[in-house]
Amino acid sequence: MNRRSTLGRGPARALRAALVVVTAVLVGAPALAGSALAADGDDEAEFSLTRTVVRDRVDPAGGDPVVQDSREVTVTVDQTDGLQGMQGVRVSWSGARPTANVYGSISSQLAFNYQEYPVVILQCRGTDPTPETCWTTIWTKRQLVTDVQDFSGTGLWKYDRHWAPGELADLTGTPPADSVVLPFVDAAGKAWSMNGTVESPPETGVGQPVPDQEAAAPTYPDGTGTYLFSVRSSAQNASLGCSDTVECSLVVIPIMGTSCASDGALPRLNPCTAEGKLPPGSSYSDQVAYNPVVSGISWWTPSNWANRFVVPLTFAPGANACDLLDTGRHAVPFYGSELVGQATLQWAPAYCSKADRFRFQGNAMVEPVAFRNLVAGEIPAAFLTYPGTARSSDPPVGYAPVAVTGFAVAFVWDRPGNAGQLMELKLTPRLLAKLITASYRAANGRVDADGNLSASGAIWPDVARNPASLNDDPEFVALNPGLVGEQYPWTTGLNFSLSSMIALSNPGDVVRALTAYIAADPEAAAFIAGQADPWGMTVNSSYKGIAMPRDSWPLQDVRQEPARTDTTLPDGSTRNCDGEMPLAFYNRVLSPVSSLLTVADDVLAAWPTYLERPDLDQFTGQCSFKRAGQQTYGSRALLGLVTLADARRYGLPTASLRSAGTGESATFVDADEASMGAAVASATRSQVGQPYLVDAAALHGVAAAYPGTMTVSVAAPLTGLDTETARHVAQFVRVATTEGQVPGPGVGELPDGYLPITATGPTASLYTAAQQVATAIEAQSGSMVPTTGTPGQAGPIPPMTPANGAAAPPAAAPAPSSVGPESVDGLPAPDPSPSAATTARGSTAGEHSLVAAAAVPAVLAAGLAGLLGVPIVRGLSTRRPRA
Repeated sequence: MNRRSTLGRGPARALRAALVVVTAVLVGAPALAGSALAADGDDEAEFSLTRTVVRDRVDPAGGDPVVQDSREVTVTVDQTDGLQGMQGVRVSWSGARPTANVYGSISSQLAFNYQEYPVVILQCRGTDPTPETCWTTIWTKRQLVTDVQDFSGTGLWKYDRHWAPGELADLTGTPPADSVVLPFVDAAGKAWSMNGTVESPPETGVGQPVPDQEAAAPTYPDGTGTYLFSVRSSAQNASLGCSDTVECSLVVIPIMGTSCASDGALPRLNPCTAEGKLPPGSSYSDQVAYNPVVSGISWWTPSNWANRFVVPLTFAPGANACDLLDTGRHAVPFYGSELVGQATLQWAPAYCSKADRFRFQGNAMVEPVAFRNLVAGEIPAAFLTYPGTARSSDPPVGYAPVAVTGFAVAFVWDRPGNAGQLMELKLTPRLLAKLITASYRAANGRVDADGNLSASGAIWPDVARNPASLNDDPEFVALNPGLVGEQYPWTTGLNFSLSSMIALSNPGDVVRALTAYIAADPEAAAFIAGQADPWGMTVNSSYKGIAMPRDSWPLQDVRQEPARTDTTLPDGSTRNCDGEMPLAFYNRVLSPVSSLLTVADDVLAAWPTYLERPDLDQFTGQCSFKRAGQQTYGSRALLGLVTLADARRYGLPTASLRSAGTGESATFVDADEASMGAAVASATRSQVGQPYLVDAAALHGVAAAYPGTMTVSVAAPLTGLDTETARHVAQFVRVATTEGQVPGPGVGELPDGYLPITATGPTASLYTAAQQVATAIEAQSGSMVPTTGTPGQAGPIPPMTPANGAAAPPAAAPAPSSVGPESVDGLPAPDPSPSAATTARGSTAGEHSLVAAAAVPAVLAAGLAGLLGVPIVRGLSTRRPRA
């Protein structure tokens, strides 16, 4: 077994055992159904199983059952071990019967009702689950009703030949009624009748903070399919109860249809054995009849349940593990970058579970605020990429590298014809510049049929003749052919969601890195400066010449749409919401949010953030903005700026970014171990004790390097910390840069989205620097190097530059000082070894709270959570309801 598999399971198992003692909960694990493959040499726990699924019927002549349909189906799941709540696992299949009448919202009850031959995917408790232990958010997804299930008026589900004697009567009473509801048994053993919301667990119902996860997913016309399933831990769904001590499963059911016992008593000829009525790949229409006998609502009847695939899942300790294990010690809080949020989620239990360590807590805070709190003595350590601007009165600060990760542009984009999700996309710095400057016109009608500016076009003459959205841009189309025109009628022309990408409202290091990447590219810099691209598109004048790189991205549009007429109220008074709540049009299009985790959540949910014009709320009598509606399956198209680690946890595909060349000679790279290694190999620091930085200008043209690569350091004062706190911070650095760099999903390990820092290889200088700074932090004896200015002061952040330039690369790193690296007892620095720390395997966000992050786009809320600090490691118990 490879290193990741061996080291990943040991700490997790040890902590799980400890939690069993603490919580006095012990749940037995039934035998596995099927066979899970976790082959040696794999970088993740995978499941793959091929089996025959069958639909048959009773032979009227009395012979053996007649096989009506038989298919060899293979189901694979990319991650099954050490999962966090809300994490995405990619379920894929082949050989299934293609789905017809595909419904847009595949997690809705209507998708279960109306689609023919979907693949139903559910999360169930136990590794040999029964239907009663499988979760559905809406109780009607487990209800069979005669007049809903078929048009014969008989309830064809009653004629399933696999019902055991008395089984149907137990569910419906005697004689069988015209409807039946499958009960749910919760983690405490309580059986809920599920006959309406009153008789259902509290997590059920429409509009729950944690949205539906179960799905009736479509199979494409070629028999393949894929679905990103967001698993739930007990933090999100206590009734289901999955945790590190309670094993659960995914159940995947390729719907084949009812295996019929008899047709003799039915009023129509062979309705029970009928096939689907609609062509494979067809979209839902309420104007055509479908065959409910082959729909997903019958997932739990014996015929369909017999065709199930059971995929065992294990969960990592939750974000509350330290609350259970370490009740006697106060947490030592670190604040700062969201880039390390997924790492600290796994690292935290590795500290609090050991008596010779301390209780670590990671908290998100915008980096400039974190630095000011650090030097003011309010916090002991901060996670930063770029050095803060020091004042003469500030203590000296050391920066110990603990993570190599980066930013990414995540996307959700559906192929036409219900053919699934697009997984590859190419973007250039100039395309990113167009998106963040709101340079797509976003709306039709700016120019009339003769090419003259309309009234609205006269307000925005600089963008009136620009493409409406990204998919209309010839530059984008040349890189990503086949995503426009007749193949994508729903994305042609007017599409606000592709006129920008969801980005960050608060200042932060990711914004600085993104804008540095744009500024370092001559084409993008020229576009920002006012030069038209080869197709004539020009920058939104509100952003022409904006200085880059920069830490925050402003909303600079000030031009208003023409005001609408007043609204007359019943009492005769009038209101005009446009006048009461003025917000420039392109600021509404951009609508950034207050955290990068929220961006990932929005992309995962395919929920654009742009705002409609304000309207009068009939209930409150107040003017309010309305957020755009959530996109539906088959017509999703959305991009967002995210951390690489969040994208990996969520399982979001990320765009390839141009690293070198232009036109047909351009090179595009994804974030992986090789490309991030090539980027970090160029990192330099200005002096000993300062952070290693990947400079965008120096990286420009390095074809093999991923442009979004970033480093994160623990910044801590080198004077002024008390002895115990200094020892804790130093210990954190040493542990994080040794056992914390072993890739894996386990406690104390490094999750996907990070390049391991090792004692040799491209990150060797970062490892050495981390040990040097850890020693200096613990010593608390002042600056690590002599300076010509105020003793011990870090230099300021390199100056911002105009849009047509970029910051000069940092000076070459000096030779390492004589301070040697230190080791943690029994934990030598990890050797560089192949890992999947940055491979694109499907995963979703861990147990973060998604409520404080941004329920409202930050164009209306200034991102207070980011300024005050929000725990990075925290249990998710609520989430925004869907629109």
